[in-house]
Amino acid sequence: MTISYSLSLIDSLTSNTRFIEQISNEKYFIGERDLIGAIDVALLSMDRGEKALVESDVRHCYGEQGCEEKQIPPVTTLNPYKMLIEIELHDWTQPIDIQLLSVEERIFWSDKKRLNGNFYYRRQDYKNSLECYQGASRYLDLELNPIDSSIDQNQINLLVEKYIQVQNNLAQTYLLVQKYEDCFNTAANVLKFDPKNVKALFRQGKALFELGKYQEAIQPLKLFLQIQRANPNVDSDKANQMIQISETKLANYQKSEKEIYQRMFRPTTANNQQQQQQQTKSKKTKQVRIRFSIEFVDFIGFCRMFIRVIRIGCHTLL
Repeated sequence: MTISYSLSLIDSLTSNTRFIEQISNEKYFIGERDLIGAIDVALLSMDRGEKALVESDVRHCYGEQGCEEKQIPPVTTLNPYKMLIEIELHDWTQPIDIQLLSVEERIFWSDKKRLNGNFYYRRQDYKNSLECYQGASRYLDLELNPIDSSIDQNQINLLVEKYIQVQNNLAQTYLLVQKYEDCFNTAANVLKFDPKNVKALFRQGKALFELGKYQEAIQPLKLFLQIQRANPNVDSDKANQMIQISETKLANYQKSEKEIYQRMFRPTTANNQQQQQQQTKSKKTKQVRIRFSIEFVDFIGFCRMFIRVIRIGCHTLL
């Protein structure tokens, strides 16, 4: 859509109006976070050439936190306000297939969405920031939306450069919202075109580290440090720390694994020795019992013979 609008602030206590900004004949997409919610909703019910005056709650504009960049203060009990928006819809068209757009048009829309993503990122609104970066990426992804083969290589290189920029922004935002698999894949998109891109290397290593893939995390982090050796920064310290932790965890894992294997085999030998000892002890016990039984039988026989001799002796005496 092509629209113009002006934005003002209405003080709820005094009804005074303060002008904020005016935009003329700009192109936007509805429902893609290009515009604040109040304008998005109003445009849905407007037609070409129509004008509208909208008084909106701050929730549908910049929220209660306001917008420092546009000098819109936070809402408080002492400073309540509403937003007054004047909108004019000049024209609208159906979305064009991205593959039919020129390089200039692709760059125009991708830059517009990337800058919107940066705006939300600065406000720590990472959900909307991701949506904008993903939208920007669609115009630059030559695998998703191939470009005509007759296009000059310099223009293709410019698209790739813009693509790397957006993908790096995406990877950083994925890190912040702890979507580490997405961060890893997005950084890989960058490294496919620029294998020594320090931002992508660090973010990929960080993502792998957070996923517990310590062995895989070490390689991109070490390459990052190697490239950054001349210009160390805060990320260099973080990379060193992650490498040390990864190596320690891997060493502990290998040690634990070795102990597990040793325990798997040690009990078998110990059990055999124990069984042999038990068998030897049992054999000795059995031999003692047999010997005792033989000696006891001999003793009984001797007693019987002794009694018999006594009886014979008695008969003789009689």
